[in-house]
Amino acid sequence: MFERKYDWVQSEEPADDQVEALHQATGLSPLVVRILIARGYDTADKIKRFMTVDEKSFYDPFLMHDMEQACQRIQDAIVADEKIMIYGDYDVDGITSTAIMYETLTSYLGAQNVAYYIPDRFIDGYGPNRQVYERMVADGVQLLITVDNGVSGKDEVAYAQANGVDVIITDHHELPSELPEAVAIVHPAHPAGKYPFKSLSGAGVALMVAAALLEEFPQEMFDLATLGTVADVMPLVDENRALVKVGLQVLQNTSRPGLQALYKEAEVDAAHLNEETIQFALAPRLNSLGRMGSAAIAVQLLTSLDDELVADLAQQVEEVNAKRKQTVDTENEQAQELLDPEQKVNILAQVGWHEGVSGILAGRILEQTNKPTIIFSIDQTTGLAKGSGRSNDNFDLFAALNPHRDLFENFGGHKKACGLTIEKEKLPELTTLLQTEAQKQGIKTVSKPTQHLATTLRVDDITVDLIKELSQLGPFGEENPAPVFAFKDYELVQAKTIGKNNNYLRLLLKQKGGTIAALSFAPLSQAQLAAIVADPSPVTFIGTLTLNYWRNTVTPQIMITDLEYAGIRILDQRTTRLTAQRLTTTGTYICFNEKLAQTIKPLLPQAATLRLATEVMEQASATTPLRVDELVLVDMPQSLTELQELLQAVAPQTIRAILYVKDEAYMNGMPTRADFANVYRFVSRQQNFDIRTNLPKMVKYFHLQREQIIFILQVFFEVGFVKINDGVLSGQQVTGHFNLKQTNTYQRRLEMMAIQEKLFYSDFAQLREWLQKQLKS
Repeated sequence: MFERKYDWVQSEEPADDQVEALHQATGLSPLVVRILIARGYDTADKIKRFMTVDEKSFYDPFLMHDMEQACQRIQDAIVADEKIMIYGDYDVDGITSTAIMYETLTSYLGAQNVAYYIPDRFIDGYGPNRQVYERMVADGVQLLITVDNGVSGKDEVAYAQANGVDVIITDHHELPSELPEAVAIVHPAHPAGKYPFKSLSGAGVALMVAAALLEEFPQEMFDLATLGTVADVMPLVDENRALVKVGLQVLQNTSRPGLQALYKEAEVDAAHLNEETIQFALAPRLNSLGRMGSAAIAVQLLTSLDDELVADLAQQVEEVNAKRKQTVDTENEQAQELLDPEQKVNILAQVGWHEGVSGILAGRILEQTNKPTIIFSIDQTTGLAKGSGRSNDNFDLFAALNPHRDLFENFGGHKKACGLTIEKEKLPELTTLLQTEAQKQGIKTVSKPTQHLATTLRVDDITVDLIKELSQLGPFGEENPAPVFAFKDYELVQAKTIGKNNNYLRLLLKQKGGTIAALSFAPLSQAQLAAIVADPSPVTFIGTLTLNYWRNTVTPQIMITDLEYAGIRILDQRTTRLTAQRLTTTGTYICFNEKLAQTIKPLLPQAATLRLATEVMEQASATTPLRVDELVLVDMPQSLTELQELLQAVAPQTIRAILYVKDEAYMNGMPTRADFANVYRFVSRQQNFDIRTNLPKMVKYFHLQREQIIFILQVFFEVGFVKINDGVLSGQQVTGHFNLKQTNTYQRRLEMMAIQEKLFYSDFAQLREWLQKQLKS
């Protein structure tokens, strides 16, 4: 049993007459119209502007601040054959920004004296670096153009300008209170600018500079701008959406040898490449270069025409990316041990963590905890902690940290992401500061973030045509997410694990005329996956719709974004012979019988836990049950109520039902009235009769099971027909009428038979249903 990750909230349904009117006016299906209305496109004109991508979708680049000055200075430098340096950044946005600017100046404008510099994350850090600037001055650089950085480099730019190097800044990051005094600052959100759209990526800004220089939009470079925009998680609305929509078409038909080589290594199908391909296949690979070492080869990969060179570079990218994934997995396990549930903002620091993956790790911890997270790698030699932060809509990282720049050696970023360097001794001060800032912003630490649902779909209504129409709302991403649906009227046919390590889930749903697959790539534990595969019926899920292309066949499929499981994995290991082989797995073993617990204790694995059921029930909290991965029910309870109370006290992922039965009361049945009479006639005449010695003879004589005879003797002992002392029996003379069925011994056996019928001799499906019902109640 495990809960959903998000709080599923159904979007408010628009009025039917409004939907019908817009359906008639636009020709779009009522479903698509409902989604658009929910997103604020509630008139025919708004919908038309959103759905149409053409030359009017792009703004005049010269509306951007200082664009004219920047272009004039670049053109002058090219004419004078000045030495031009492009200063980029080591992430995908910085790499593609550099490639766009480099190609514009060299391939399109014919500049001969142009070079680029991609900072090394580990040597140069983020943004302008004084030592690098000094080298550029010494090398005779005359014009320095920053891309995807620069606005935070007031001192560095002042140094360059004072030493004869003109600086043009093209950037999109948050503007500090004091801007550098550069020749030009080209920034879409500059307060003195008139650019209508403020949320371009660094690559988007570089593309606008290229468009201004060339006096037309160079569609051949939309592929690079699209990579930067999607990888930098920019809002896919307005101009960004138009840019990416065009750019995806260019990427699908790219003639760049480097991208073709990258597609091959990443096993990307170019014909069906979309924004998700960038997010999950291309961007992580390109980003891995700057995270694990130098990203300089990425610009080469994207701009070179040498097939042999780019094939080698693409292979290097693949190898580095594999190393990056392994590093993140290892450090994520270590980070779990450092989490403080009391903190509203996670601040995690460790010596030896790879600073290149701190952003990925911060994002993963944010996803797991729903708390803003900053991950620091501490360098013992320098005493500096370099960190990356990731946040959500609950907390503005830039607003929290920007007023405290004097605390940092370096700082930059925006609302949901930041990079910073701080002396390790100041980490406690930063931790306190961020908890205070969290209170100021009114941050709410909630157990579940909200996931808004577009509507609920019948599975039979999911078709290829429907998904193609929904895709017109894309490209999907920040501020324009793919619509998420709940689903109804389906039957789960099958559940199975998929993937190289069998760590993902594939559900097969019954659909009119066939089946439809629902895939989950969420991080589920092996116990959770095993539970679903064993019994998928308690699964509830939400998801997006996509198309699956396989061997010239196109089929609809559901990509699960969140799920919950109302059941648990239950393994049937019921037995009447409790052998050591049944006790070999680790888990929490529960015994109802204390004597049996002492017997099996030496046989259990060292890592296993053994508890008496009574202890667990006594220590259980009404609100916080004992959470265990695997609960092993070793023996039978004395009553169904006892087992019910135990199951209320625990929250297992798996139940292994051994439910050992020593006396098969249900199978042996209750002795008959004649059986009682025959045994009575015999034992009433006995004195000093040794039961242990003679019991086998009695079994043979009376044609009864050993346990049945013992039971009859226990009933007789309770009513006084016999006395038994240390296994020696003597018959007693009694008078009066006795109803043997009213004895406690008789009633306990009836109850034992009922328990065994319910728990041991029932069909496994019935047992599983009963156990799951107790856990839910």
